[in-house]
Amino acid sequence: IPKYVSWTIPINGITIGDNVYPLKDNIASISTKPQYISIPCDVFDIIVDKVFIKYFEKDECSKKTFDRTSITIQCKRSIVKDLPPIGIVFGSTSITLQGDELFKDFFSDSISIIRKNELDKSSQWVLGVRFIRLFNILFDYKNKEVSFYSNKTFKTVTLNSNSKRISLMIINKVVLII
Repeated sequence: IPKYVSWTIPINGITIGDNVYPLKDNIASISTKPQYISIPCDVFDIIVDKVFIKYFEKDECSKKTFDRTSITIQCKRSIVKDLPPIGIVFGSTSITLQGDELFKDFFSDSISIIRKNELDKSSQWVLGVRFIRLFNILFDYKNKEVSFYSNKTFKTVTLNSNSKRISLMIINKVVLII
């Protein structure tokens, strides 16, 4: 059994609160290897500009560099619950993450599970383990669909036609069906 697998899904945009920001040629891989949600630089900059800039001015949030190449956001724990929801638009389906789902506790603050890779200028996303833990995910190879569900929601997304065949596996809360 391989250590990790990944499937690709087209991303058409993001939502921040009620606002939609279309994206062109963005692709997401759902992978059990990385811990975080890695997003393209331009998308990270949209999120920073539309959500966090006012918190930077008040010293309630700041940018943090990890591994010399990836950047994330660190905020005071008290403001995380007040952040607007951020959605990822797959085709006509949007998966929305609330402010407290986008952060994990980090000492006395909270740190975002979203990171941008300064070295990668592509339109590639990686939805890693922290994203997978937010949902139960059903991969249906035959129908080329991925379904995300939690206690509140059930969403189905159509995959790219170039997704590769993989065998039935259960990793974390992920079920792969051929």
